[in-house]
Amino acid sequence: MNEDEALNTGIGSIFSSDFEDTIRFSALPSPTGRAIYGDQPTFMEKLVNRFDYPTVESNRFKFDIIPPGTPPEGFDYLPNFEEVLDARKHMIGSALANKQVGGTSSKILGYLREGLDLFKMGTIGTPEDKKRDFDMDIRNNAVGRMLFKKAGIDATNREIINMVDEKIFEQIERLKGRKKLDRRVEEGQPQLYFPRDEQGRYSIQYNQNY
Repeated sequence: MNEDEALNTGIGSIFSSDFEDTIRFSALPSPTGRAIYGDQPTFMEKLVNRFDYPTVESNRFKFDIIPPGTPPEGFDYLPNFEEVLDARKHMIGSALANKQVGGTSSKILGYLREGLDLFKMGTIGTPEDKKRDFDMDIRNNAVGRMLFKKAGIDATNREIINMVDEKIFEQIERLKGRKKLDRRVEEGQPQLYFPRDEQGRYSIQYNQNY
């Protein structure tokens, strides 16, 4: 499997849960991740090395894994692994859709995809919470399209994904420097935090395969 086969896109891919799972698994030292990163560290491995996200033995994989709800050691105000993976998924999916069908079409598809998520079966949350979640996803989709535009039409999937990863790492560094929970984002920055209620629980809950 090469990098293009690992994330083979098409007009319908943005609506496919299988495609979403492939993007999520590409962050790990899985066959998909190795196809993308080659002999370089994967996204998850970089999180561990650069930000001290902890790992545990996995019952599912042959490698250690960052528990989904876990932030870096000593920085409990930073986004956890699940939040970071979700932002990455939206950024990569949008960038690859842009590569496949163009900016305007990928933007429309993104709005349609996130709109459908508002009514997704098994989704728990108030209408206000779902709107906040929608806005977060739309922002991260826009960042993905921006990165693809910067990369150029001839950019490979590997180059695009590495740009997405670095954008996320830059944001984690920015959040880390604030020394406390601070959800503010500026133009062109990804939102790495899920909406939460007053008790700190996720406002929106989805069923994830990982």
